[in-house]
Amino acid sequence: MALDVRAGNDLAAARSPHVRDVIPVGEAWNRAFATGIADPNPYDGVAFGQLDLWAHDQYHASTAGYYLEALVIFGVVTHHDPATLGAQEQAAADLGLSADEALALQRVAHDELANQAPSPTAGHPPAVAEHCAAHERRGVSAVP
Repeated sequence: MALDVRAGNDLAAARSPHVRDVIPVGEAWNRAFATGIADPNPYDGVAFGQLDLWAHDQYHASTAGYYLEALVIFGVVTHHDPATLGAQEQAAADLGLSADEALALQRVAHDELANQAPSPTAGHPPAVAEHCAAHERRGVSAVP
């Protein structure tokens, strides 16, 4: 489902000058499932050693799911690698996540962001994005 949502978001981004970037939260969830960090089926219980990314209603995210979402958004908006936050990252601790859980989710976010084609204006305010686009139209890169 995340890939279908991403396809729709990419289509909307391509058709709107107001959408600068699509943040790959759904793809990060898929990566967490594929790598065995998180249990992919919210309806059959949580497999031993895996995180549950869903809340009790199997519709909204759990604390771990929202933490992974926040890590991906953090990486896109700040251009900082979520994996650099480390085991002692305070928000994870405040949320009740263990150091190992925090590190695993940080690694998933890192890997997913590294897998994405970077947008040269991602995370920049609209004025910066427009400034960069104007430079690119003239054949000059405005973003390192």
